[in-house]
Amino acid sequence: MDTPASAVMICCLFALVGGQPSPSKIDSVSGPDLCRIRNSQLGWTFLCGCLLGLTYATRGLTALVIPCFAVAVWRGASGLTIELRLQYLMALASGIAVSLAVFFIAWYQPHHSEIERINRYYVIELLLPGSVLRLQHNIQSCLFDYQRGAMPYLMRHSPVQFCLAAACIAWTATTISPWQNRPNSGPLVRTAERSRPVLELVAGWMAVYFIFLCCVNYGPSRYFVLFYPAMAALSAYALFETPRILSGIVDRKVALALLGSYLICLTGQALRSRLVLISARDMYVLFCGIAAALYIGSALQRVKPRPRTHRSIHSVQQPGVWIAGLLLWAIVNGYWSSDWLLHLSYRQKQADRWLAANLPAHCTLIGALAPGLCLNNRFKAVNVISSLCNDGPVVEQASPPRYIVMLDGGDWREHWWDVRYPSLVSPLRKVHEFPHLLRPFFHVSLYSVDDSRGQIRPSLYLRR
Repeated sequence: MDTPASAVMICCLFALVGGQPSPSKIDSVSGPDLCRIRNSQLGWTFLCGCLLGLTYATRGLTALVIPCFAVAVWRGASGLTIELRLQYLMALASGIAVSLAVFFIAWYQPHHSEIERINRYYVIELLLPGSVLRLQHNIQSCLFDYQRGAMPYLMRHSPVQFCLAAACIAWTATTISPWQNRPNSGPLVRTAERSRPVLELVAGWMAVYFIFLCCVNYGPSRYFVLFYPAMAALSAYALFETPRILSGIVDRKVALALLGSYLICLTGQALRSRLVLISARDMYVLFCGIAAALYIGSALQRVKPRPRTHRSIHSVQQPGVWIAGLLLWAIVNGYWSSDWLLHLSYRQKQADRWLAANLPAHCTLIGALAPGLCLNNRFKAVNVISSLCNDGPVVEQASPPRYIVMLDGGDWREHWWDVRYPSLVSPLRKVHEFPHLLRPFFHVSLYSVDDSRGQIRPSLYLRR
């Protein structure tokens, strides 16, 4: 449900922009026209709240970005009185409340037991780190682990957009809007002032999910769809305002050192991924070293202070700037697409065919990986996930001939089977092993449950 939720979030952004107060329009009208404009803006803000509630009903993780919309509404009405700003905020909150009330009555209440059980599993078993050491490991893995980290994944698949968006987030976080509270400002300054809350919204939108992915134990790539619209908006803004964003980051030595070091590390890691992978711990050490070097180098460099002017706000850039950016995007993404095609493998399809050719007909495959290996054959698949589904005496309830499919080897071995069915997952019962299946570090093993007569000894399920 990440893709439809992301589409609704784009509609939320559209509605928020439509409901943002425009001081130039409000100052030029009065009386009934002013009430009509204000009611229209409040209506758009209310619609934004309704859509935010719909996104939460579609995908619970979108709740993380709702505070960013509330802050954007408050910041967007900064030129109004406190009473009027509270009206816009109440319109947003009312829309969210109405939408959530409908969701609670129509869907949550009739299915609350199933929803609570699944949410409990995902939050407690999959997401929460459980200890400080685990949290530290998650942060390090998300930032630097090439195989499983979220940031290396984005650098690997969307390097240009990721770099532009990261630069825009750093610039937004480290700069205070220079055009705030400027009386008698020109139209360009007023336009920039009105767009600043939206820029802060999309920057916070993406940053919130970055922090979330750094903290949780489980962060599959489908979660990234939730912030792809924000990343696209930030990269477009950074491409349009490249000179101003670069000059702003260069003027701030800490931001330059941290951002420059991190992007250098991720780029180097991606370029040498086909040779030798650098571990996450070594990447962290390398990041700290490069960041220190960049900070010291920038501190020692003497730069003449430049006068801060506002002439370049939303000025039209030369076509060469965005043409060069688009060409760089095409070159980099063409390289990654070619690399992906040249190294494309069919190990899952081959494993599926091996099972169809070597296992008896009408057998049952049991395990969390069983559904993925039964896409192109006629075997029955029984999904087993501890604390979620079929984690009882599942083997006894399945029809023979039966086989267990599980992750095997090292830290990835599914120890639930060792606790519940230790005799069935012993090396003597191993039929076949599929190395590097799904991931380069995954090994999938196939264990036979039944003997030659299709029988198993009773009381295999060990309760703990």
